[in-house]
Amino acid sequence: MEGITQMGDFQLLKNLGKGTYGQVFMAREKKTGKIVAQKLMKKDRTKLDDYLHELFISIYLSSHEVIIFSYPLFIESVDHYILTQDLAPAGSLHSIIEPRVGIPEVIVKRCALQLTNALEYMHSKGLVHRDLKPDNVLLMDKECHQIKLSDFGMTQVAGKYF
Repeated sequence: MEGITQMGDFQLLKNLGKGTYGQVFMAREKKTGKIVAQKLMKKDRTKLDDYLHELFISIYLSSHEVIIFSYPLFIESVDHYILTQDLAPAGSLHSIIEPRVGIPEVIVKRCALQLTNALEYMHSKGLVHRDLKPDNVLLMDKECHQIKLSDFGMTQVAGKYF
């Protein structure tokens, strides 16, 4: 995001990653100083309905301990829709996968147990994630003592096909 350092009530601090639909930034709320993550979704690649779907599902699931907390904020700029979430300071599960080695078994077991918990919760709400991958498993620490499931853009009601 060349030249953009302010996004409403937030100051963008650092680019954390880039995907097909936009970028994720570390940001600081100006009023409180709280550090958060903001997912900036390009309007030319994201329909308003798709943004609202992800926003509402994320907020709905936010109370679970293994799901990333999403703030109930609708934010948009001229070019982006913005989703504000808690920051996962240790990155994603993808970031700790060692080439040709993988992830140590003890960490895999920790992650699997927590992911099962999150997916069971989603299923109890009648929802299916549909995009489970290492990039969507966020780490609160590098040893996976606490992980957070994220990215609910492809989440659908169980049994509904699109």
